[in-house]
Amino acid sequence: MLNRNLARVYRKCKLSLYARVMQSFADDREDALSAMEVICMELIVALEEPTVNEFARYASLSAPNAAYKVGRLVKKGYLEKVRSEKDHREYHLRPTEKYDLEYGEVFGYTDEVSRKLREKFSQEDLAKFDVMLRYVGNLVMPDANSVRDLK
Repeated sequence: MLNRNLARVYRKCKLSLYARVMQSFADDREDALSAMEVICMELIVALEEPTVNEFARYASLSAPNAAYKVGRLVKKGYLEKVRSEKDHREYHLRPTEKYDLEYGEVFGYTDEVSRKLREKFSQEDLAKFDVMLRYVGNLVMPDANSVRDLK
């Protein structure tokens, strides 16, 4: 039962992403994202403001190819490069508000699900569930827990 429920939640998250990708195919605007660009943006969002090199390494792209993809996303207005405060030679990649508005509704949906869970369950149950979610999050792709540690 647990396995089936975890698979169901994962499947619904994938369906949400795929629906957004398919919607972008139907959109003939010049700044609409291709499927590859959506995947790149989802990686960048998941990696939480990686540098271009971190993104390239995680996506198994050459540095020039990653820089090209990042440049296109910046030009379309979905991504911005923010200078690192620690090392002024580095830039971190941050999704723009435009990306959040057009493709990021899955994050708004998680807020809605969280609200409904808070209405339905006790604080004690929610605290246990939160501990379980953190544990699962650390089990799934533990190498992705800290992009800075990727080599």
